[in-house]
Amino acid sequence: MPQAPFCTRADITTFGARAAAVDEAVVDVINQTIQARTDWICSYLGDRGQLPITAWDMSVRQACAIAVAWDLTAGPIGRHPEDVTENDPLYLRFKEIQRWLEKIAAGGTLPVVTFTPAPIPAGQAGAASAVTDRSRGWQSRSGFSGGAFSGERDER
Repeated sequence: MPQAPFCTRADITTFGARAAAVDEAVVDVINQTIQARTDWICSYLGDRGQLPITAWDMSVRQACAIAVAWDLTAGPIGRHPEDVTENDPLYLRFKEIQRWLEKIAAGGTLPVVTFTPAPIPAGQAGAASAVTDRSRGWQSRSGFSGGAFSGERDER
């Protein structure tokens, strides 16, 4: 099952990019960039649980939106190629997200996400199994063997 996108087009303008920069981008490019950055985030979170992720908190949504905003505005549609990016606030936010994801992958605090439950391993096909009193947790039959309504008396 493919991973659902972690953010929407509206999130990109809410968390990172100017609306004009997003409006200039082709919708297909935006959707592909959202999916690419979702997959990028999953590459960090995937070692911590079973993908796909079925629910995520606002921090994951914001991280995805900022990464997408950086991709959209750093390319030819949003930024002059000779502009220095080292001090750009959006670039600095993007680099901070990258460091955050690296910490998560290294065992740091995981954001609130719900991973897909791991599948239950199937038993061997055709394998026989025995159900015993002991496997059911019942006591052995030594002594009284009748049940409560057997009519037998417990003479132990």
